Amino acid sequence: MLEYRRPGRFEAAILPTGSIILLPDREAVVTALGNLHDSLRPGGVLYVDVPAPRLSTDTGPLRRYWNGDSELLTLQNMHTDVDAAAQRVTTWLRYERWRDGRLTDTRLQIGGMLWFGMAEFTDLLRRAGFGDVTVYGDYGDDAPEAESGMWTFEARRAE
Repeated sequence: MLEYRRPGRFEAAILPTGSIILLPDREAVVTALGNLHDSLRPGGVLYVDVPAPRLSTDTGPLRRYWNGDSELLTLQNMHTDVDAAAQRVTTWLRYERWRDGRLTDTRLQIGGMLWFGMAEFTDLLRRAGFGDVTVYGDYGDDAPEAESGMWTFEARRAE
């Protein structure tokens, strides 16, 4: 998203399930939105899913996934750090693979995620050159409600 730019090539672009929040900082988000804007034809539409902010340090439950009869994959959120000033959540994750009851592989990952307010993200889209911004809640046709977990922004490049 930070380097890919194909001026006027596409009628639509889709950034699903919050992938924009994985960029390292707000400047990167502005760059990505600008590249997407430039890659759309006049009248082209951008759809961006942005998770609603959830500011909690609760690590949540251990999640288990079975893969066949003898393999188990687990994911554990070990720690979450919330930096309200930077609007960034950092999470420490532990992945494990088990085969026939024995641990065969462990991977650790530190991941960062940005969060945005609805008005803030709308403003970022407008700064990137988009107009006619509409926001939908939880993949429906209606405006987001207070309990909506995902916001889908639909932004159109000016003709």
